[in-house]
Amino acid sequence: MAESKNGVTTPNQPPRPKKELPMELRLLLAFVLMGVVMFTTPYLFKSTPPSPPPAGENAPVAQEPDVQEPAPPPETRPAEPAAAEAARAPAPVAAEQEQLHVVETDLYKVTFSNRGGVVTSWLLKDHRATTGEPLELVNTAAKVPRPF
Repeated sequence: MAESKNGVTTPNQPPRPKKELPMELRLLLAFVLMGVVMFTTPYLFKSTPPSPPPAGENAPVAQEPDVQEPAPPPETRPAEPAAAEAARAPAPVAAEQEQLHVVETDLYKVTFSNRGGVVTSWLLKDHRATTGEPLELVNTAAKVPRPF
């Protein structure tokens, strides 16, 4: 049963279809709501900056030079806390000479260097360059000298 304007039901009138917003207005409304959420979120959920660590406990330790000075005798050396000893980073490991490691299969031959763990050569055996040699994937002309 359909209702008239005054609230009285009349049996002969078909129900009126509900008016929906056009797609353009829905899209505009969605963008406006997303903008409101994006701009109000930082004000509602303020994050506090991390507090600085205490000065004595976790202070960064400067790297030691490569040349080791003789250590003072143990009795004159002040005792270090265990936390400072654990926080000290290990010295970087570096090889004295560059070594090349080769991995070869039926499809390719790859050469790795222990200096930086880089690939120095990558040959594809089944594919040929314009010169007829196996295709080299590493641009050897653009190699940058490493500071090691």
